[in-house]
Amino acid sequence: MLAIFTRRSILFLLIFGSFSVFAQESLHIWIKSHRWDLIQESFKNKSPSKESEVYSLIEYNDKSEDKNPEKRFLLLISQVKGSFVNSYDRADINAILANTLPHQSIVLRLSFWKLYQELVSRKILNAQEQATYLNKITWDTDPVSKKAFDELIKVHQDAENNQAIIQLVNHLHKEERKYYLTKETWLRYAKALAKSGEVIKAKEEYIALAKDTETPDYLRTFIYQDLKKFLTEDAFMNLKIEDVFCLLTVMKPEEASEFFRKNKEEFHSRIPNPTSFYLALKYLSIRNDTNTLIALILSNRNHLNPEDEYLGKVGEILYFQKDYESVLRVLERFPEYHDASKYKFLHLSYEKLGRNEQSIDYLIRYLAHYPFNLFYQDKLIEFLITKQEAKINYASEHYWKKAINEMPNLPVKGRLVYWYLRMLKDTGKEIELKKELQNYYESIAGSYYTRVIREEFQAILSELPEPQRPTENKESLFRYLSISGGDPKYSSKILNKNLGFAYFDRSFDLGVRLTKTQSKVKGDRLLSLASDYFRIGEDGLGMSLVQFYAKEKNLSLMDKEETLVAIGEISHNTYYTAFYTRSLLKRLFIPDDPILLPTSVSARIFPRPHKDLVSKYSRESNISEDVVYAIMRQESFYKENAVSRSNAQGLMQIMPATGRELAKNLGVDTYSLFNPNTSIRFGSKFLAYLMRENGNDMRWASIAYNGGPGNLRKWKRNHYNGDFNHFLEDVPYKESRDYCRITVSNFYAYEIMRSFHGM
Repeated sequence: MLAIFTRRSILFLLIFGSFSVFAQESLHIWIKSHRWDLIQESFKNKSPSKESEVYSLIEYNDKSEDKNPEKRFLLLISQVKGSFVNSYDRADINAILANTLPHQSIVLRLSFWKLYQELVSRKILNAQEQATYLNKITWDTDPVSKKAFDELIKVHQDAENNQAIIQLVNHLHKEERKYYLTKETWLRYAKALAKSGEVIKAKEEYIALAKDTETPDYLRTFIYQDLKKFLTEDAFMNLKIEDVFCLLTVMKPEEASEFFRKNKEEFHSRIPNPTSFYLALKYLSIRNDTNTLIALILSNRNHLNPEDEYLGKVGEILYFQKDYESVLRVLERFPEYHDASKYKFLHLSYEKLGRNEQSIDYLIRYLAHYPFNLFYQDKLIEFLITKQEAKINYASEHYWKKAINEMPNLPVKGRLVYWYLRMLKDTGKEIELKKELQNYYESIAGSYYTRVIREEFQAILSELPEPQRPTENKESLFRYLSISGGDPKYSSKILNKNLGFAYFDRSFDLGVRLTKTQSKVKGDRLLSLASDYFRIGEDGLGMSLVQFYAKEKNLSLMDKEETLVAIGEISHNTYYTAFYTRSLLKRLFIPDDPILLPTSVSARIFPRPHKDLVSKYSRESNISEDVVYAIMRQESFYKENAVSRSNAQGLMQIMPATGRELAKNLGVDTYSLFNPNTSIRFGSKFLAYLMRENGNDMRWASIAYNGGPGNLRKWKRNHYNGDFNHFLEDVPYKESRDYCRITVSNFYAYEIMRSFHGM
C-alpha cells in the first residue's frame, strides 16, 4: 500500500517546498516512462511531501495497474487547494474558487487542468463557476493556459455570452492572438461577432480563417454555413472571388457550379493566396475540368513546390475518380516539377490503362524520389521477376539496370540488388556477377541483404582478392565490406580503426548540428518549456509549443526535426531522439549503417534505453540484449506508451491476451503492459521461448513473433526447401517478410554498435 501523505507535509510543500532537482527529474522521467513500480516503491514507507511527489501519485492513480480514481480526485483537490483533504467536501471546491492560485509551475498547471476536467465530468461546477475556475490561471505562452482559454471561450459560447467571448479575444494583443486563437476558438469568435450584430467584422474573421493554410475542411463547412446564415444573399455573392475559392469545396454543388459558370475566367488568373489556389485546384479536380485546371496551374506556378505536392494531390483526386487519362494529361503537362506523389499517380494510372512500359518507368521514378515505400519496392520486384512453379522468369536487363542506376544507394535498395545478383547468376552472366559482387556493399550499406548476399554468393566472394589495407581509401573499404558483408566476425581488419574518412556525406555535420541544437533548446524559453512537458510525459502539450515555435521562426522541416531530436535528449525521451534522427537521415538520403556513421549519429538511432531492465531480463531469459533491442526498435521505436491498431501495447508490443498468459506463467497478478519493467520482462520471456523453439535463430523467431508460431509452422511446411533466404522471399504474408528483414537488420546494427562503437 502507498503511504498516505499528511496535511503538514503538503503545507510544507506548498509554502516552503523545494527539493532536489535530481529527485524531481527522476519522478518526471518515471511518470513519462510509466515506471509505476518505482513510484510505488518510493512511497511504500514515506508520505509525499513535495509538489512533484503528489503529482506522481496523481498519475499513478490514473494510469497504473493499481489505479484508484477516487484517490486521484482527492490528490488533485489537495494539490490545487494547497492543503490535504481526505474526503470530498464541496467547501474545498469553494475555497479553490475563492482563492488565488499559488505559484504556477508545470506540475501545478497540469493538476489545475486535470482537476477542472474531473470537476466538469462529475458535474460539480455550473457554467459561471467553470468560468471563475478557468480565469484563475495566468495567461502565459503555455499550452495549459491555451487549453484553459479555449475552454473558457467554449463555456461562454454554451452560455450564449457572446460579449464575453468578444472581450476576451479583443483583449489579446497581436502576439497573444497568434498563440491563443486555435482554429475552433477563432470560429467561435467570428460567430459571437455575427450574433452580436458586428456582421462586417465577423465576415472579415470568417474569411481570414477560411484562407488560413491550417484550417481543416470541416471548419470551412461551418464558415460557409455561417456566412450564408448571417450575410444577405447579395452580400455573400459579392464576396471577393479569391475568398469564395476557399469555400468552393464545401459549398452546395449547385451553388458552386453557378459560381464557376459566372466566374470561369477568374480560374485562369493569378491568385495571390496559396490556400485559395489549392482549394480552387481541388475543386476543379473534383469537377474534372482538366482544361481549366491546367490554365489555373500555368497562371500560378509560383505556388507549386515539391513539399506541398499539389500536383500529386490533384493526381490523387483524378485517380480515385477513375479518370486515368486526365491524370496523365494534367501531371505530364508539368515535367519540371518532381514531387514523388506525382510519379506515383502517373505509375498507377498507366497501370490501370494497361500501358506497362510507362507504368514501370514512373514506378522507378517514384522510388528514385521516395525509396522508403516497401509496398512499391515489392511491386517493382514483382514486375522484374515472375514465378511459374519452380521456374523464375526475369524481366529484360534494361529494366534492371534502369532501376539499379536510378534508385539511391540506401538499405531499402537491398532486395533489388539481391535479386539483380540472382538474375545475373541464373542467366549465366558470370563476369558481370563477379564485377557487381566486388562492390555491392556501397549500394546497400546497412541493409539486411548485405549478409544474405555474403551467404548466398560465398563461393564467388571467397575467390575475390581481399584488399590488404582496407582503410587505405573508400574503394578499398567498400571492397572489403562487400566480402565481409559488414559482419563483425569477418571484419577484423577494420575493427577499432578510424573510419571517419568513409563516413557518409553530411553525416558528420549532422551529428555536430544535433549536439549544438541542445544548447539552442536550453537557451530558449519556449523550447525549454516544451522539453519540460515532454519530460513529464505530456507529449501533445510539448509538441504544440514546438509547432508554434517552428511557425513563428519559419523553421524548415530539417530545423524542426533537429530541434525535436535535441528535446528528446534533454527530456530523456528516446523515441523522439531516435525517430527524428532517422527521419533526418531519410531526408538527406543517408544510409543508417552504423559502420559508416559517426557515433554522434549512430548512437541516436540505435540507443539502449532501459538498459538495466533489458540486461536483467535478457540474462534471466538467456537471450542476447541485442535481440531484445532489435524487436523493441521495430515494435514501438522505444515509445513506452505505444499502442498498435490491433491493441498491442508497450515497448515490446505485447497483445493483452499474450500478456495474460505470460502473467499467469510468471505468477504476476497485477501488471500494466505500458510499464517497461513488465513489457521487457514479458517480451524477453516470449522471445526466449521463440528462440528456443527455432534453433536460437533470430530470423525464424522474428517471423514467429510477428506472424505467430502457428503461421510460421504452416509457411515452413509449404515453402521451406532448406534455404532460409529463398524461403523468406516466398513467405505469403508481406508484413512478416518485412518484419523479419527489419528486425534482423536491427539486430545486426546493435552487434555493429558493440563491435565498432563500443556501445
